[in-house]
Amino acid sequence: MNRATSVRFAGLVLVGLAAGIGAVVLHRPALAVAATALIAIPALALASWRWPELDVEARVSSARLVEGDSCTIVLEIATDSAVAWLDVEIDLGVGLRSGDGLLRRVVALGSGTAVAVTFPVVPTTWGVLAAGRYRIVARDRFGLFSCSTIQTIDQVLRVYPSEARLQGMAQPARTVATLGAHLSHSRGDGCEYADVRAWRPGDRMRTVNWRVSARRGGPWVTERHPDRAAEVVVLVDDTAALGPAGDTTLRRAVQAAMALSEGHLAAQDRVGLLAPGAPLRWVRPRSGVRQLYAIVDTLLDCRLARINGIGRQGSLLLGGLRPGTTIVALTVLAEPRVVEVLVDLRRHGHHVIMVEPDHDVDPMASSTVTTEALARRLWDLERSARRERLRDAGVVTLQWDGAVPLGALLSRASVFSGGRR
Repeated sequence: MNRATSVRFAGLVLVGLAAGIGAVVLHRPALAVAATALIAIPALALASWRWPELDVEARVSSARLVEGDSCTIVLEIATDSAVAWLDVEIDLGVGLRSGDGLLRRVVALGSGTAVAVTFPVVPTTWGVLAAGRYRIVARDRFGLFSCSTIQTIDQVLRVYPSEARLQGMAQPARTVATLGAHLSHSRGDGCEYADVRAWRPGDRMRTVNWRVSARRGGPWVTERHPDRAAEVVVLVDDTAALGPAGDTTLRRAVQAAMALSEGHLAAQDRVGLLAPGAPLRWVRPRSGVRQLYAIVDTLLDCRLARINGIGRQGSLLLGGLRPGTTIVALTVLAEPRVVEVLVDLRRHGHHVIMVEPDHDVDPMASSTVTTEALARRLWDLERSARRERLRDAGVVTLQWDGAVPLGALLSRASVFSGGRR
């Protein structure tokens, strides 16, 4: 606690002393009365004031929110002595705003009592957000003494996106032999009509198409496409971020990864996540709601990071996947080792889709011949060469500017994926 005496205290004492000296020198009784009154105020405040010991506990009503929801920051303040004027002010972290527009409260505290000061808070964006800090100033009733403290609220808010605004799923090149929402090109038990064929020994009676059999004078059966699940791994390249601070390519990639994970897990698919930054984050493919929370929690922790051993560790982690696993990589192709991993995955028979989040570039900035413009052009040429290398390896490359829905963009990948099995 920082203890301080206000300028008002010194002013009253000095003016009172000056009035007392003037009363003695000028023989003015009125000045003596005024001096007594001026000196009495700081004397009375000094006699009645006790420096309080404040015990403050800061907490957040809910540490996990959905974008658009609100929570409450609660400051529980206790004191061992009475405080006539307790000024409580809060400074919210980036991405948070006040629910009622007020960031300051003034309350009074009795001796040995406690009070809970609340501030409603609404997140304006999703992610891991710092709650902020608070400043508490305790003053006496005359405003002559004060003690203050400034502390940071230790808790953070994990804010999840409100909805999958980028809804969409990648079309898997292969499916696994478990029930799901993807239509397989193979024939078997299912709901979607495929074809009719002549009866063969071993066919079940329930598959017989009696109308076709009656027309053709022999037993014919109906073939259907079974509904199968897929295995999908989302790779989020968190080693580079382009664009303005509020709308970087990394932020778009994280949001797209959340939407992809939610869509595929809702379709009973097994979904995994890999972020190659330091530290390398790997969530093994699983299904269910619990997996969704594990993936989203990992994505919320994604920050711009240096490259880790993705070339070695990434291949080992992804090497144990089922053949034909769909890999959706969200990257701006800034790191060559990420490109090497995608090429290696394609060589091992996986279906690899590379989605490159685009970033806004001022066309006038690149038209002038400057060092920065030349460096940008060279980097664009290098990225173009990496795209060509991915295409030559059989990787589906897509560029995404954010305006086209993610689902519509990923549907183009099915043209290059071949038949599903």
